[in-house]
Amino acid sequence: MVADIRYWDVFPKSIRGFRTPNGGQDMTVQLVLCGDPQGVVFESDDASIGTATGAGVVTLGMKVGHTTIRVFEPVRPENTRKVDVQVIPCPGTDIHTVGLANAPGEDTGRYALDGHVHENNLKPGSAIQPVGLANSPGTQDALFARVDHIHKGLTQFGTNIQAVGAANSPGTLDQAARADHIHKAPQPGSNIQPTALANSPGTSDDRFAREDHVHKGTQAGTNIQTVGASNAAGTSEKFAREDHVHKTVWLEYHGT
Repeated sequence: MVADIRYWDVFPKSIRGFRTPNGGQDMTVQLVLCGDPQGVVFESDDASIGTATGAGVVTLGMKVGHTTIRVFEPVRPENTRKVDVQVIPCPGTDIHTVGLANAPGEDTGRYALDGHVHENNLKPGSAIQPVGLANSPGTQDALFARVDHIHKGLTQFGTNIQAVGAANSPGTLDQAARADHIHKAPQPGSNIQPTALANSPGTSDDRFAREDHVHKGTQAGTNIQTVGASNAAGTSEKFAREDHVHKTVWLEYHGT
């Protein structure tokens, strides 16, 4: 009895190609059968990496990795030939500028070369704002401040220094007071009033009384009246001494 021995094989044994942006549709390889195969079938373990048509045309897929395409006769599946397929990413050519926010990007199957450089699309600003009245995040996303930029102060030094006021006031000017500024104080008064007959708040706002000031008092009277015939309030502002004495007038009666 003569054994039915037939030789057949498939070539190439391995396929390695770049993944391309259009899904690898332009990366195809024709497998070549040698010998006397009978009705072979092509099957891929992972169709997303590589597929094979019934005519033995292998198309690389979008998935990066390895897979195996098995070639066998249906009546003898144990007699299998194998083709190793590998899809690798390819370097990108479109390098994006620096973005305003992080983005995962799209799965294009491309990678960045080791020495790639991103163009910085942020430009230095030319309008430097003064110090604001309140914090603000700003709205210019495409501009940045140079490291040696300077903010103009919001307030300039004032030249009109007010005297001490009669009441507290926050003021309305945006100007700043120098650290060594001086407020003009009210002056001491020179006209000291005598003791008044009644209380009075006074009218001079920019004068003050010295701590050792003295009010002139009224003088003691020297003209002591005798007992009068009737009561009288008097008009003199002088006062009577504590030991003053009123002269008594004696009336003499002469009978007829």
